[in-house]
Amino acid sequence: MRGIEIAKKLNISTSALKHYESWGLVPKVEREKNGYRIYTSEHEAYFQCIRALNAGFGMDLVKKVIPLIINGKIHDALWLINKAQVDLYTEKKSSTKNSRDT
Repeated sequence: MRGIEIAKKLNISTSALKHYESWGLVPKVEREKNGYRIYTSEHEAYFQCIRALNAGFGMDLVKKVIPLIINGKIHDALWLINKAQVDLYTEKKSSTKNSRDT
């Protein structure tokens, strides 16, 4: 699968795909003899996950979670996501309370 196909599906640039790869956020990408990257459906799934997590939690969390997933540490990754959800909920609850108090 070509990077441009994935980029179009996710409405991002091929440069973004390359950044994610350089940051270690996708499994190793093989290359054709001409140097073109060979993305698989697994890579596409990682890119989709990166985009979804980034939208909800930001790239700092993505850079912690995705390498854990790649290395098979799923529970550790899920705990980080769970903590981020709790933190967001607590922050939202606190700001709602503060806005009612003023």
